[in-house]
Amino acid sequence: ISSNEPTELRRMTLENQGNEEEILEITCYFEPVLSEKTQDYAHPMFNNLFLENEFDDTINSIILRRNNRDKNNSPTYLAVNLSTDSETIGDLEYEIDKEKFLGRGNLNLPQMIKNSIPLSKKIGLVTEPIIALKRIIKVKPKEEAIIDFILTVGEEKNVLKENIKKYQIKENVEKEFELSRARVEAESRYLGIKGKEIEIYQKILSYIIFSNQTKSVRVKELNQSIFKQSELWKYGISGDLPIILLKIRDVNDIYVLKEILKAYEFIRTKKIQIELVILDEEKHSYENYVREEIEGAILNKQIAYLKNIKGGIFTLSKGEIDKNDKYFLEFIATIIIDSNKGGLKSNIKDLEEEYLEKCGQISKDEKIEIQLEESNYDFNILENTENLKYYNEFGGFSEDGKEYLIKVNKQNRLPTVWSHLLVNEKFGTVITENMGGYTWYKNSRLNRVTAWTNNPALDIPSEIIYIKDLETKKKWSLGLNPMPDDKSYNVIYGFGYAKYIHKSDELEQELEVFVPKKDSCKINILNLKNTTPNRKKYNLYYYIKPVIGEDEIKTNGFISIEFDRNNNIIIAKNKYQTEEIQNLIYISCSEKIKSYTGDKNLFLGEGGISNPDGLKMFNLNNKNSLGKDTCIVYEIEIELESYANKEISIILGAEENIIDCKNIAYKYQKLSNCKQELVLTKNYWKDLLRKNSSIYTIGVCQYNVKWMGNLSNYCK
Repeated sequence: ISSNEPTELRRMTLENQGNEEEILEITCYFEPVLSEKTQDYAHPMFNNLFLENEFDDTINSIILRRNNRDKNNSPTYLAVNLSTDSETIGDLEYEIDKEKFLGRGNLNLPQMIKNSIPLSKKIGLVTEPIIALKRIIKVKPKEEAIIDFILTVGEEKNVLKENIKKYQIKENVEKEFELSRARVEAESRYLGIKGKEIEIYQKILSYIIFSNQTKSVRVKELNQSIFKQSELWKYGISGDLPIILLKIRDVNDIYVLKEILKAYEFIRTKKIQIELVILDEEKHSYENYVREEIEGAILNKQIAYLKNIKGGIFTLSKGEIDKNDKYFLEFIATIIIDSNKGGLKSNIKDLEEEYLEKCGQISKDEKIEIQLEESNYDFNILENTENLKYYNEFGGFSEDGKEYLIKVNKQNRLPTVWSHLLVNEKFGTVITENMGGYTWYKNSRLNRVTAWTNNPALDIPSEIIYIKDLETKKKWSLGLNPMPDDKSYNVIYGFGYAKYIHKSDELEQELEVFVPKKDSCKINILNLKNTTPNRKKYNLYYYIKPVIGEDEIKTNGFISIEFDRNNNIIIAKNKYQTEEIQNLIYISCSEKIKSYTGDKNLFLGEGGISNPDGLKMFNLNNKNSLGKDTCIVYEIEIELESYANKEISIILGAEENIIDCKNIAYKYQKLSNCKQELVLTKNYWKDLLRKNSSIYTIGVCQYNVKWMGNLSNYCK
């Protein structure tokens, strides 16, 4: 980071150690936000409306402009450049359209990179702007190539252009790196920080910014309580920021406080907001030595002005706070430092060792997937297009106009996401042709059951059904996203229901999805048919990314799951409630649940949702999600005789109490009840359409819509 301008510099050095000339494509890519308002992060599609791109030939750079909604404020600019002093082939290439660069629904390496497709070099308004810059360079044998990535921000366009020109000179970049190093060294000397201490602080920062798996060990003891954010406000603590909690009870341990204050100052210099809570656990007496030392240490650091403000320091006494509030602080704290265990280094080491000791390793199925020749037959609901109305190469309405038929595959996707709404008065879901979307209870914005990624180019699903053939080890997803095979995916949107039809691995799969007329749940009726003369065995995995609130970032790590084996149901509740939301969510199945997990990192692993590591495990670990990156996954086993079929119900729902969760789950674990309810739902829509003849078509809407409130009123 430049010491003089708001500019970021990144330098990559490539050395050709071979004996032949190398030709390399270097591409930098990022998704701009250019806003300090949190709502712009929550609603990226809305934020994108205010972003404009242009390419400046004089500096060979892309300049992004954000128009402020307030006319009194000047616009914000961002300029990006990719420069090199090495020999290049062709001109600088650039791309601003996310869909073109990544590919529709592609969760892996961007298509333009994978296939070496030239970037379009077109500027204009796009719904999902990105900035990607590419240079093709030659690196001769035994020589080096240096590539500089320059990013600069400001409110004056001309200043940004001067910054780009300045740092296109190699010597100026080298000088800036030296100045930056000197600045950090001077900063460290001022704070009295040594290199070994910075190493510990960086580790603490990683636990604050990224996942903190060590937290799951201690929160197990506090699993019985539900905490409300508002309980912190009486102490002046917001609860919106990460908390470091220091527990100190002996005046001889005051050195630990001094270490923590150093770490706190270091973190503040990185512009990262946290709250430091110091809990004085000394026994009450007339002479409170620990309290005096705490106040003295803060005054000596000259940071007393940070006391009792947001992002500041809070000192509490064990004797002055309620016992439940103490448990609350321990529950939400990102890191707890106990002075009895020594200094920062000792505490962090103990946390990591305790976690590694208690986390078990899950054995994996190392067998390689067997590639078998598969039938060329591919199910296609669009074979007879003559009977379809308004056919447009992607799909069309059925002859009676009551269904919309779509066929997609990996190579042929829709031009944008086509969504379908299934709702009743209290519960609803948005589904897409890729089986993306999300589900909510009572309020589609404030009380989401599963996560929603407002990203039409990728349409990342938060509810996924994976299937694994236990003989061939082949794995795929029931929907086009996120783990498709090469066969076609057929979709039917009807009034109050949707169907997904697919055939692969000699297995016919038909999924019918609907929301009952009154019950707060989403029912999936899956019909699997074995089309071979051999007995087949499969594992089915049902994955959801739960929210139980407005924002998955706020609830992540605070969701606790419990498996009731007798009732074959997994119930999840949010232990840290930031809003007045007290409902539970649950998932269940008509088949016996074999294993489950709430650990997202364990299930997804390095493969992500497009190839989860959990599909390679013999069993999931049957562990809670509390304190971890949260998901809910269960595994069931399915055995099909030759040419036999099997129906399975998969249930996702939300209720106010455990009894209702179990009752509704029990009801829909019986397939006869599911089918009966589906008939009632279809008849309801049929009667409604008969009374209102003007409503006689299925609306297909784009995905980039901000849903507000209860959608059932609009659907009626």
